[in-house]
Amino acid sequence: MKQHISFLLNIVLISFILVVVIFLISTLFAKDRLPSFLNYSIFVVETGSMEPELSPGDMIFVKRTELFTVDDIITYEISPNTFVTHRIIDIVNQEGSQKYETKGDANNTSDDQLVTSDQIVGKLQFSLPRIGKFFHLLKRPFSLFILSFSILLIFFLNKYTQLILNKIKKTKGDE
Repeated sequence: MKQHISFLLNIVLISFILVVVIFLISTLFAKDRLPSFLNYSIFVVETGSMEPELSPGDMIFVKRTELFTVDDIITYEISPNTFVTHRIIDIVNQEGSQKYETKGDANNTSDDQLVTSDQIVGKLQFSLPRIGKFFHLLKRPFSLFILSFSILLIFFLNKYTQLILNKIKKTKGDE
């Protein structure tokens, strides 16, 4: 029974390590965007243009929807791998399609360009204050090294502890 539990714990630990490594590698290659997870796109707020609603370092989760209304906070792509998260302040029918006028809450004026539906990644669903700072920290090579080393250390300490416990059980069994 204990061997089964130990085996399952090892599988969970190895799975966790793999997920963290994959997540970290994809984080390194992303500019503003973190990997998508369960149909949510994840971003880290870079500027204070949406304060006090969103602050730099907040992690935001946006989900693609088809219906957008005034006051929705959306994330959209202004150029390849460059994203903006602002509030819709007006919906304009232009050239036979809907376009969205956006503005950062902390900005005095609206954005220069109207946003098309094709540019929109999704609507803000929720945010986690300051959590994104951790992911920015991971983009530094030294921080990534420390985290990787810590994960490996935990894995090997777990194995070493199991070996010691098995030796202790064996010596007690021999007595």
